[in-house]
Amino acid sequence: MQNEEQSGQGVRVGLVRAFSKKGLGSRTQAREWILAGRVKVNGRVEKFIYAWVDLEKDQITLDDQPIGRVEEKLYYLFHKPAGFLTARVDQESRATVYDLLPGFATWVFPAGRLDMESEGALFLTNDGPMASWLVSPGSGIEKCYRVRINRPLQEGDRKTLEEGILIRNYRTLPARLRILPDVKPGHWAEIIIHEGKNRQVRRMFAACGYEVVRLIRTRIGPLELGDLPAGAWRPLTPAELEALRTLQAGG
Repeated sequence: MQNEEQSGQGVRVGLVRAFSKKGLGSRTQAREWILAGRVKVNGRVEKFIYAWVDLEKDQITLDDQPIGRVEEKLYYLFHKPAGFLTARVDQESRATVYDLLPGFATWVFPAGRLDMESEGALFLTNDGPMASWLVSPGSGIEKCYRVRINRPLQEGDRKTLEEGILIRNYRTLPARLRILPDVKPGHWAEIIIHEGKNRQVRRMFAACGYEVVRLIRTRIGPLELGDLPAGAWRPLTPAELEALRTLQAGG
């Protein structure tokens, strides 16, 4: 395992570790960024995850954004509209959430994702350790979704979804689910899960024979989407940030 070393050239660390030291993401996230060709060292794409870099001498970028030392931690809640990718850039030139965001003083990234057609709460930060904790299966953070499906939800299927459903070789954890009869038009339900597999909610309903017509994430732990308009963002309140930190600390 690479750590770091002092030399006459400065501070040399493994390229993966450089991102965690700068507070930009976990080592797992950094490996994904490097292998995807999103990382450059001194202007050249570097895909070797075990490369060494000098934090004082080398210019390291992610999506062409320098990974300068993060001085101030930023925390935002963003209402992602449908039709935007949760990504910095897209090789097919499709719209991303960054097309809707302002140029913050420090680059922020999403903790977790919503697929292109999904909507709702997206947490943006430059706090790598908090983001890593939030997306970790071990965090147990609740995620609440409003789901419009193509036909009425049957009680037997509701119980099946709550108990956990087999998707390929994985059984989902127990969930909470209720029908929303007063939401018009269409057939709506609310589901609360404690994990976040790729397209999990859509795949859960599909396994029971339902098509998800619309999917809106309304809450991430203590972070409520509320009446935040689509495409808008706001800083977290002190109470929300304290609640997140308390959960992170295991309180």
